Amino acid sequence: MIYESTYELRQELKGSVVVKGDKVEVVDLAKLQADGIDLLARSATFGTEPVKAYARWMIWEIGQVLGARPASIHEFYIARGRGEWENRTVPAMNIRFTAYDTARAALRAAKKTNAGALIFEIARSEMSYCELPPAEYSAMIIAAAVKEGYFHPLFI
Repeated sequence: MIYESTYELRQELKGSVVVKGDKVEVVDLAKLQADGIDLLARSATFGTEPVKAYARWMIWEIGQVLGARPASIHEFYIARGRGEWENRTVPAMNIRFTAYDTARAALRAAKKTNAGALIFEIARSEMSYCELPPAEYSAMIIAAAVKEGYFHPLFI
């Protein structure tokens, strides 16, 4: 369903997420993962402009609460330079098409194989011709992490 208003979206998410002012509280993670995060991801892409913005904000806040947060890979690479870790690679995935579903698959595989860091990337030119702005792209990666229970730093 494509929601016409943020009120409709909030009503649909009752029981899994509560919004209090500018804070989001996850009250039922299982319910959120079962269907709520899918509704948010779809709304962040296909909703009206106010619904898109609201869904993206909610996804961001849910990620903050659960630990699925965008992070910089810089310190990780600096630690490698100091010799603090070795014998591993950091795959970088350029995702353009079906970002939510593709990120879900990547994160499922990362969990299954106990993989460490992975990077999700998209070039500026691709954002333009794919009509995939940074706010939507990051929302899809965070939503995928929530759906898959991947509560670690997200290198986007």
